[in-house]
Amino acid sequence: MIDNVCADHGIPLPKVDIKTVRKMAEYMNKHFAITDKEELKIWDEGFINELDGDEDKYSLFKIIRASERVGFYGLLDLASDMVARKIKAGKAIDEIRKFLGVEKDFTKEEEEKIRRENAWAFEE
Repeated sequence: MIDNVCADHGIPLPKVDIKTVRKMAEYMNKHFAITDKEELKIWDEGFINELDGDEDKYSLFKIIRASERVGFYGLLDLASDMVARKIKAGKAIDEIRKFLGVEKDFTKEEEEKIRRENAWAFEE
């Protein structure tokens, strides 16, 4: 499928590495070839778990960014859902920061104040 589309029109993907493009093509080709929804669901789960287990910890984020740019919303939803599941998996805040690549920019006192003011958000 992707060969047919790209041959005539091309898909501009600035700043997207070839590994990400290949994974997107794999996803599109599989979704074109498989019509059984249950089989696709199983394939999608394996595909996204493989991406999640990739040695490049940013693979999921690269797929999200590139999929959004070209409008591959099924792949965007699949990858975004995996990121959400990882965040909701009961990780500590420091683990989530590390996973998302967010640096801690509050002092300990500032963070404690924010936690007190927004205690409802930290309740379990």
